[in-house]
Amino acid sequence: MATKCTSCGEQITSLSIMYKCRQCVDHFVCQLCEEKEHNRTGQLFHTLDEMSVSAAKSMANSATASSKNCNDKQESNKCTSSNSSIFTSDEYLYSFLTYCKHCHRVFSIEKETGFECQECKAYNVCKQCSPLMNTLHSSGHTFKILSENSTALTLNGLYHFGVTCNGCSSECFTGKRYQCRECSPSYDLCEKCFGKKHTHHEFRYIQHFMLFAHNRQILAVRTMSLAAKNNDRNRRDSITGWTVSDATRILEQVKQIIQIYVNEFIERKKKLDPDHHETQQHLDQAQQELDPVEDLKRRHWWACW
Repeated sequence: MATKCTSCGEQITSLSIMYKCRQCVDHFVCQLCEEKEHNRTGQLFHTLDEMSVSAAKSMANSATASSKNCNDKQESNKCTSSNSSIFTSDEYLYSFLTYCKHCHRVFSIEKETGFECQECKAYNVCKQCSPLMNTLHSSGHTFKILSENSTALTLNGLYHFGVTCNGCSSECFTGKRYQCRECSPSYDLCEKCFGKKHTHHEFRYIQHFMLFAHNRQILAVRTMSLAAKNNDRNRRDSITGWTVSDATRILEQVKQIIQIYVNEFIERKKKLDPDHHETQQHLDQAQQELDPVEDLKRRHWWACW
């Protein structure tokens, strides 16, 4: 089957050099399109690897074969078809992820019960592995249901700064954001108005950039943890395709994204009553998101290398 460039739509010849996205299963870019600005600026979301067309086909065949035998819980969340990706899954797009420090399985904080060590920072385990912590984890440490201290409870209240719902005129609303695919300039709806207003046009879901940052952070730290466990800095994570160097770069990008949000919040807070307790609490929660990034980077660097 011919491989087409997802940027220009032209067929990529068998003798050509092409670029394959690590995050997307079916995202291929030809050599000419790789140099285009929109592909270069999209590197925060997509990591393009240079390869031959024959190598890309071989990789696709290997992925199909391996998907039939994915029994290693530490390497894969579940058997997936060759056209699936963590980056297009509902869990990644709509919910806040974490991963089990024991089996390294990625799961949604909101959909599954997880447990967090009260003494160790950012040490989470899944429900299946939690009984093992009585013998495998430090004695005297206590675990609490993750949702009770969950960052998801704070991130769910994040604002869409600079965005107004065209349905109800709410400014900087929280919750899910939907954008019309046909209207220009941007026509946006909050989740309360979505499905009720402007129903004659098709909409797309716009992931909040802090949700994007949080999930990228989780996947990057998991990549580093598995690389340390396997004593291989060049190991490519089976879910994301990232190496340790990729994960390090992504953590830096995540920190910048979070800082942008915090700075915007600080500016808006200055315009409000300084005694506004809800606003102060939200700011404190947003600022605390910076700590896990630094802490996890330090922890994995001294543990790994």
